[in-house]
Amino acid sequence: MRLTVTTLATISILLHNHAFARPTHGIDEGFYLRLSKRYALPPSGILVEPVFDPEIDGLYVNACNFGSGKSYACVERGVYGFFHFNVTGEQESLPSSVAALGKLTYHSTAANKSQAMGLAGHISSDESYAGFGLESVERKIGFRSESKMGIANFYNDTADPPTRLQKPTFAWNWYVCDAEAEGHVYRALTWVHGNVAPTQPSCKGVLVTRIYK
Repeated sequence: MRLTVTTLATISILLHNHAFARPTHGIDEGFYLRLSKRYALPPSGILVEPVFDPEIDGLYVNACNFGSGKSYACVERGVYGFFHFNVTGEQESLPSSVAALGKLTYHSTAANKSQAMGLAGHISSDESYAGFGLESVERKIGFRSESKMGIANFYNDTADPPTRLQKPTFAWNWYVCDAEAEGHVYRALTWVHGNVAPTQPSCKGVLVTRIYK
């Protein structure tokens, strides 16, 4: 069956395009995550965003609870999850387009605590599904100046042995894919590893934009 969720917030939202105007340490006041369609990244690495796509525009990221304190980053139309950017500890040397590095967190009412986003997937797939309270490594994220969310990479795996980068790079390999968890079928915010096309035929490339309330 398809999972039904209730809205976590129904108030009006205002888009702030300048991420650097927000605090770069501690926990911010919270935001929504809005999706827009993404074309394949060109060699320049510039994020290409079309004007409008009716299938993708209007979708937001929410947190769907499947029990046991786990929440998956599900995608719904008109349903908003409320997230925070937790910036703590020493900051790495970052690209000029990224103001700070931290964790995406969500306060789970089921677990009664804030949980950081991780990625979980199947061994036979290049896709991993974003979620909170999963048995996975928590991922550090950053936002470009236009508020697009990416995941930091700290290692050069083309070297033998792999070496740690002096300055992390960022990737933006977000997709919306059909997924299944705990018997529920839902649309998932998904990460595709590496420079490959997703194996799941339902996947569509998206950009994830932070929108402050």
